[in-house]
Amino acid sequence: RSSNPGDEALLVLQSGGGTVTGYGLAAAQLQRFKEHNMKLTICVEQVAASGGYMMCCVADHVVASPFAVLGSIGVISDIPNVYERLKQEGIEFQTVTAGKYKRTLTPTKKVTKEDLAKSKEDIEDILSLFKEFVKETW
Repeated sequence: RSSNPGDEALLVLQSGGGTVTGYGLAAAQLQRFKEHNMKLTICVEQVAASGGYMMCCVADHVVASPFAVLGSIGVISDIPNVYERLKQEGIEFQTVTAGKYKRTLTPTKKVTKEDLAKSKEDIEDILSLFKEFVKETW
């Protein structure tokens, strides 16, 4: 729907963060309010961390309860690895890929130094984008 002059939006946010893609999309959707000249206020009752913090950066005003936690800016990648256990059980897992970095860290393959380096590079790139987003929007 189209906005009218003076329209405002209020969002009550409770988020410990989550996926980069999900919160990047959420922040982009909130930016639509600003594109339609609507003021956006985000209220944080308890926590707006990581992706939640990203969403707060889009707001014109952030109102937080006295003990609310806002932040941090960071990126994490957790992937369990069961390669050694599968090997002990005599189970071999095969994955066919095309492209050097199509699949780096997975739960079922032996982790290499190259896999770890590429994954670290990827999350550092995402962190740089996150920081730039905060810098541009906050």
